[in-house]
Amino acid sequence: MIPTPRPEPVAPRVAPIAFALLLAAAPLHAQVADSTATTLGRRYLAWLEAGHVDSLVAVMTPAVLARVGGTDGVAARSADVNQRLGAETELLEEGIVRGDSSVTYRRRARFARVEVPVLVTWELDAAGRIVRGGLETEGNPPR
Repeated sequence: MIPTPRPEPVAPRVAPIAFALLLAAAPLHAQVADSTATTLGRRYLAWLEAGHVDSLVAVMTPAVLARVGGTDGVAARSADVNQRLGAETELLEEGIVRGDSSVTYRRRARFARVEVPVLVTWELDAAGRIVRGGLETEGNPPR
């Protein structure tokens, strides 16, 4: 009797394909999309200018909130920014800079009480929370 050949076992291909799709869909460091970061950056600046301290505090990481002196520190900075800069008069440029685990919104604009352009930055984590913020006039270090 001649032996009947047995079919070779077929390895399931679903798992490797699903794994590959999962890797392609999820970057190593999830980040906020550029359009979302731009929207958030604009919103956070508007809140700072309008003195909406509670709104800003709600989106700050605990580390940044501690670094700026809590709610009172945010209120003082908001008042200081408004007193020193005044209202924005001209947007010169805005954009997004991506880091390893964060996204930074950058806005260069002119303000009523300052002769030189000001660079506003908001560094955001994957959840869109403020990790760091800064204001820098051309020729001066960040504040």
